[in-house]
Amino acid sequence: MEAVTRSRLLLELLWWVITAIAVVAVMYPIVSYTNYHPAPWQNVAYIVAAITFTRYLFLLPTTLIAQKQAFKVMLMFVCMPLVPVFWVWLAEFQGYIDDRNIEDLLPDVLPDDHEFMLKYLRNEMMFFCTLAIISAFILPIRLIISLFRTHNYGTV
Repeated sequence: MEAVTRSRLLLELLWWVITAIAVVAVMYPIVSYTNYHPAPWQNVAYIVAAITFTRYLFLLPTTLIAQKQAFKVMLMFVCMPLVPVFWVWLAEFQGYIDDRNIEDLLPDVLPDDHEFMLKYLRNEMMFFCTLAIISAFILPIRLIISLFRTHNYGTV
């Protein structure tokens, strides 16, 4: 394995470790305060997608897929349907929070911490969902530019 590929592989693994640490760090307050979360897997998907897609947007030349044309095309077609899926998940979560009172949403949380946990839950879901939607919308454009550059100029 050549040195560039090895360093890109190590960098990719490092980013996945950073992503896993971010998932744990964001989800820990929710899990530690309550056993209930209205959309845990969607939340994890938002965090992973937001970090990964944003990383591919800005650091594409340093990734493993920099010269892999077929993987870029595949990633483009994965990102396109994710935008409406993330949008629907966000609308369902927002409707869920709006339709219930605080005590129903967070039954295990002490009354003093209800407002804090609700704000934390809503804000982190909105932040990561918005970032995931925006990056999933822009990433295919970036990948098309990269495909063009790689095909015509040999750069990423």
